[in-house]
Amino acid sequence: MAGRSLLAVAASVIALAGCHAERGPGVIRLVSALADPHTVAVTVTPRHGDAARNLKVGPGGVAELGALAPGVYDIAVRVGERPILRDALGVGGGSRVTAVLYGRVPAAGVDATEPTTDAALIRALGGAEARPVNGDLPGLVVVSDDLRRAPDAAKVRVIALAPGVSPVTVAAARDGERVTLASGLAYPQATEASTELAPGEWTLTVTLGDAASAAAKRDLAVARRDLVTVLVLAGPSPEEPVHAYVIPSRRPPR
Repeated sequence: MAGRSLLAVAASVIALAGCHAERGPGVIRLVSALADPHTVAVTVTPRHGDAARNLKVGPGGVAELGALAPGVYDIAVRVGERPILRDALGVGGGSRVTAVLYGRVPAAGVDATEPTTDAALIRALGGAEARPVNGDLPGLVVVSDDLRRAPDAAKVRVIALAPGVSPVTVAAARDGERVTLASGLAYPQATEASTELAPGEWTLTVTLGDAASAAAKRDLAVARRDLVTVLVLAGPSPEEPVHAYVIPSRRPPR
């Protein structure tokens, strides 16, 4: 299952901003999935003149920004007083999106907002295994929450957000049935929310590269009409290099 470029995902959301104004406000939620356990302060400033919104999000936290008027918003993220990300998000009328903050916060004294020339070069030549000094800078991946689909099943998507590990394969299994949710998904890519799972209990497995055994497992319960987002995040130790985190589901209104 091919992953999408995060730039392409963000561009598609921004493109919505001028296309669907007649559908009313957009609804945004922000998830903090940094590889380091920081609480972040986020400021969301509209370019069309409304008041800025300020919020704090803890590790693994989910913050609902609520209804936002269509347009472009500047996003500023800080750890304490230190800026770690500046980005922009386009909100389309009637859109519902999830924005996930990912990456590592560099050590003090290392620029947290712009990749160095060395970092860009090392990543280009070394691929996903390369670990330049600030090559895993915080970023924002934006995915659309299409709530109109899958009336009798759950839809599942995967986002690979564990820096410095091999591409991941994620599968769900139960009673001899196995459904591949992502195959060879590299950091930081996302799948489409197109894979269906029947309602019920599943076992989720994450495998790194060509490994014969899973690097992580967890239970996964899904219901009909769920939209499930699985984040593959950095684990706590070399013995546990990754773990799977499930963002609370979004369901269409009844």
